[in-house]
Amino acid sequence: MPLSETASTFLGILACCGILAAFAYQRRRFHGIWERGLKAYEDRRFDAAVSAFQRIVKKDPGLAVARRMLGRSLISTGAFEQAEEHLQFALQLEPRNAHARVDMASLLALTAPERQELAIDFIEEAIALEPELKAEVVGLEQLRSLRGNRRFRELAGIPEPDIEPARLN
Repeated sequence: MPLSETASTFLGILACCGILAAFAYQRRRFHGIWERGLKAYEDRRFDAAVSAFQRIVKKDPGLAVARRMLGRSLISTGAFEQAEEHLQFALQLEPRNAHARVDMASLLALTAPERQELAIDFIEEAIALEPELKAEVVGLEQLRSLRGNRRFRELAGIPEPDIEPARLN
C-alpha cells in the first residue's frame, strides 16, 4: 500500500530531524573533546592533551589546528618525531599559516641544533606572512637557543649585545 503524500512528507521531515539531531550531538561532543584538550594543554597535562587531540585528528584528519595542537602536545611529552609529522601535515594543510611555521621552528630549535638555519627560515616565512609575529617570536622560550644566531636576532629585532673590553686592574 503506497504512502500518502502527507505521510511521505512527515517521514521525510522526521528523517531530516533525526539527521540534524545526530549532527548536533556529534558537534557538541567534538567541541567538548576540543575544550578538554585545550584545558589539559593549559594545565600542562600533556598526556591528556595528546589523547584529546588524537581523537579529534582521528575524527577530522584535515583539521590543521588540531594537528598543530597535537604536535605542540607531543613536543611537551618528548615525542618529537610524531610531533614533527603532525606539524608538517598542518603546514601542508595550511601553507600560509604563520603560526604553523613558528610551531615548526620551535620544534627544530628545541630538538635539532643542526637544523637551526631551517628553523630560522620558518621564522622568516612566518614574519613575512604576519609581521606582527616579530614581537611574539622574541619572547618565545622555545626559540631561546636561536638567540645567539645573528640572522635570528636581525629577524626578531634583537639588538647586538654590547660587549665591552675587559679592563685590567
